[in-house]
Amino acid sequence: MQILYLDDSGKVHVNDNSLAVVFAGFSVDEDRWHSLIRQITGAKAKFFPARGKPHEWEIKSADYLTLNNWLRAKKRQFCFELASILHRNQCRVYSISLEKKNAKDPLEEEKFVPLMLRRLIAKFDDFLVSVRRKTQ
Repeated sequence: MQILYLDDSGKVHVNDNSLAVVFAGFSVDEDRWHSLIRQITGAKAKFFPARGKPHEWEIKSADYLTLNNWLRAKKRQFCFELASILHRNQCRVYSISLEKKNAKDPLEEEKFVPLMLRRLIAKFDDFLVSVRRKTQ
């Protein structure tokens, strides 16, 4: 079984000040899940020991991917370590984004959120189908 983890950033509605809406995440085989979590928790403890217990705080993109944060070596190295952990655990990464200024229709969550999630789920389903074919 594959576990799919997705998270969001930004809001669709026009009154939200975010420029984009992003859904992103990864899938991992259930046999690797516990190892993956231990490795991510270990990386959080290694790079940010002063933040407290690593399982009690979330990784937020704004803390790493803004220009000022990206220029900090420790934060950049942490991002590279996360990518390495995902790779070592044979995770597949998924993302979809909407630049709000490029939307052709009114910014309605009822329309765009399901559409974005359907596209991500379709990619995940394609992967599951390919895995099933390989194992048959």
